[in-house]
This record gives sequence, structure tokens and C-alpha cells, in this order.
Amino acid sequence: MAQLKINPALTGIVAALMLGSASAAYILHPDELLADTKPDLQLETAIPKAFGDWVLDTNAPMAVVDPLTAQKLQSIYTSTLSRTYVNKSGQKMMLSLAYVKKHSDEGSVHYPNVCYPAQGFNISRQHVSDLNGVAPSHPVNRMLAEAGGRVEPVTYWVTIGDSMTVTGMQAKLTQLKYGMSGYVADGMLFRVSSIDRDVDSAWQKQDKFVADLLNSLSPETRTRFVGKS
Repeated sequence: MAQLKINPALTGIVAALMLGSASAAYILHPDELLADTKPDLQLETAIPKAFGDWVLDTNAPMAVVDPLTAQKLQSIYTSTLSRTYVNKSGQKMMLSLAYVKKHSDEGSVHYPNVCYPAQGFNISRQHVSDLNGVAPSHPVNRMLAEAGGRVEPVTYWVTIGDSMTVTGMQAKLTQLKYGMSGYVADGMLFRVSSIDRDVDSAWQKQDKFVADLLNSLSPETRTRFVGKS
């Protein structure tokens, strides 16, 4: 898994800092942005409109599933991208990305298992599994979102700095470790979903879509989405 290695012995220390005094809070609020040490990221140009067997579906509506207004989204995220792709077989995939240059308690990515219920979806079958077709393999989140007759299997993860995470606690610990190193980490939500009643098959198709996308990127750009191996 491409993420910062967190020493288990530090977990208790970090937890104590999370609940610590104002002085500890001050220490964990550095001013230097990790994003400023990297090339500027433009999602619109970083993600190709065609790769593998997939092309951008220009007829599809583009909307990020999020309970926040567009104005609120703009105040939190540095940039967002929402696209639908289609392949020669007519299969469609929805890609949603949300990037925040300063990932902190005041501004952080919103997790799909929180945003979807806020939109009226019922969530089930939440679990972590490996992303197939990508070397090295990466753990990712899976969930099934349902509303009315809409059945939407979802695959997602959050990258904090150069570390790919699958739980909120993992993301928080990674954020704090960057803080102790003097940096405010950036954050990236990477989400793929499709409308498909064959849920297990949908997750397999999503793996193929993600693999095709990641394999089309330069190593430097790919690192922004899955971290460093």
C-alpha cells in the first residue's frame, strides 16, 4: 500500500495529541503546505478524456454527489472534476475527483459513505478490498449506494499527501504525521461508480477502468492519485 508507514507505537502518542492541550494543537498547525513542494495540479488536464477503451461521454450530465452547494464546494476544494466515460460496449463509468490543497480539520475531503446518505441513498456492503490490475495492488473502499431504483456500486479512496488511505482514522494519523514533520498535507478523493445491478461484476469493471486510467498517466501524475509505492 502506497502510504506513509505509521509506527504502531506512535498511535497512542498521536491519539493523545489529538486530545491534547492548546500548545499541542499549535505544534500540529504548521504553515508550510506540502502542495507547494509539488508541481501545480490541474485536474481538467491531468486526467485524459480518452484512454484504453474509454472515451468521455459528452452527453452525460456531470455532477458530484455531495450535499454541499456549489459555493460551499468551491470554498472547501481547490478543484473538482466529474466526468462520465463510455466504452465500445456501451458501459459507462462515473469518475469524481475532489482535491484540497490544504487538508485540515477546517477543510478536508468529504467521504462518499457520508455524502451519499446525505443525498438520500441507503449504503450497504461496505468493505475494503484490493484494487486489481494495478501493480502494486492498493486497498480501496467499496460500497453499494441505493436510492429508489438506482443501484450504484462505488469504489473510492483518499490520498493524503503521498499516502493512500481507506479509513478516516488512517487519514487523520497520516495528516498528523505530516504535521509533526512541519507540513500541511494536501488531500485527494478518488471515486468511481456505475449504475449496475450486478454489483460484484460492477466492482470488477471499475477495477479495469481505474487500471486503464492510472496506466495512462505519467509516473509523476499517477503519484498524485495513489501516492508513492
